[in-house]
Amino acid sequence: MATLILVVLSAIFFITHFFDHLGWGVVLLQSMAEAGMIGALADWFAVEALFRRPLGLPIPHTALLPANQKRAAENVGRFFQTYFLEKELIRVRILELQPARYAFSWLVKRQNARQISGYITGILEFLVVGQDQIRLTSKLSNQLRKIVMRAAPSEVLAAEIVKLLSTSAKAELTDDLLRLVRSALEDSREDVVTMVQDRSRWWIAARVDREVANRITDAVLSVIDELMAPSSRLRVNFDSTIERIIKKLAENGSLSEVVSHGKEHLIASEAFDDLVASILNQTRDQISAQVQRNPQAFADDLAQPIRMFAVKMSKDKEARQKIEDGFADAVAALISELKPLLGNYVSDMIGSWEPEMLIDRFEVEVGRDLQFIRINGSVLGAAIGGAICLISFALN
Repeated sequence: MATLILVVLSAIFFITHFFDHLGWGVVLLQSMAEAGMIGALADWFAVEALFRRPLGLPIPHTALLPANQKRAAENVGRFFQTYFLEKELIRVRILELQPARYAFSWLVKRQNARQISGYITGILEFLVVGQDQIRLTSKLSNQLRKIVMRAAPSEVLAAEIVKLLSTSAKAELTDDLLRLVRSALEDSREDVVTMVQDRSRWWIAARVDREVANRITDAVLSVIDELMAPSSRLRVNFDSTIERIIKKLAENGSLSEVVSHGKEHLIASEAFDDLVASILNQTRDQISAQVQRNPQAFADDLAQPIRMFAVKMSKDKEARQKIEDGFADAVAALISELKPLLGNYVSDMIGSWEPEMLIDRFEVEVGRDLQFIRINGSVLGAAIGGAICLISFALN
């Protein structure tokens, strides 16, 4: 269209020169065509000079885009980095998109939940078969140590112990301990007899020693039986004494100190590592057995809780908002950290294109708009030419 307008204007300009007697209307038309031709040619040159040398002539300051490709690429990358990758702008845009709502709505569909569970099953299968178990256990133990130290203050544990021992659980614990002691004494009668015989006089008969040992054992057992009777006086006094001891230990801080030392000793010991390794190994073995025996069934079983969780979250707007806030903060922070890399990626990509490819891609994207510059130049030139012609008539 731009070229056609130039052709029409040129035709009008040349045709009007063959008129013998030029009236003011013909002169006006000729002036408009002449000025329109100038505007069309000037804007054609401007548009052409952006991408290549007009008519292949070595005119200075033409073929601007290929000649300045590297600088243009750097400017585009810097522009993209400065105005498109701002942390707060990204965060706001992510929150506007409400990704959690769309994600959970997507997961509510059974086939989608099944698809995600299949991915998780594949990851678990890889982990339980190919993971370096020693390194994983060591890292997990270290992390759990930190979590336990932070999440279980000694004062809180001591308070919970006092609370536990002040409830009905105290009676059950006492009964269990007394039963253990009673059972141990019953099983150790012969050891008591041997002990009495070893410490008695030589002239005392062995039968007397045995009788004494049995009486001692029976006496201790009777005391234990009385302690095990909830309403007995001995048991009431025993419970009161234990409560006073616990209360005193809690008040003077001794219990907290004991709990602190015990916790630190447990966490620092190899037993903690063994416990973590045992739990991890049992979990791994169970998952491994289920995954390897029937991965599809495992994925099907996993899909149901995933879908149920998605249904619940779809109805809980407050929980979704917390997830979206955390997700937006994380993505915005990540992109902010990667901002230089992303800007350099854009610059490197544009800078690596061949000049012909660069020109083709820019022309595809903005070429249509650039042709309107030529059209506007033709129309504006014709209008200005006509205005100047009318002013000239008026002055003459």
